[in-house]
Amino acid sequence: MRPTLRALLTQPPAVLPNQVGDPLLPLQIGIRDALLALLRPGAEPEALARALRAYTRSTGYFMACARPSRSWRIASFRAQAMKYPVLRV
Repeated sequence: MRPTLRALLTQPPAVLPNQVGDPLLPLQIGIRDALLALLRPGAEPEALARALRAYTRSTGYFMACARPSRSWRIASFRAQAMKYPVLRV
């Protein structure tokens, strides 16, 4: 059995789920370097790479990345509002 991301890190970031059933959230681009700094003593960087690859290639992770966040919708709405201002008479 492969170790999970949480098992490999001394202090897992809050973006990782705590238990089965917790929602998966998209990770920051380039997070691998930050996670390498949190790697447990004795754990291999290649094990982290495999665990990160398994996490980011899961169906749940793809679904989390495809789901637009609330902040994205608000920003999109504001951009549209600025593009097409409402004329008040």
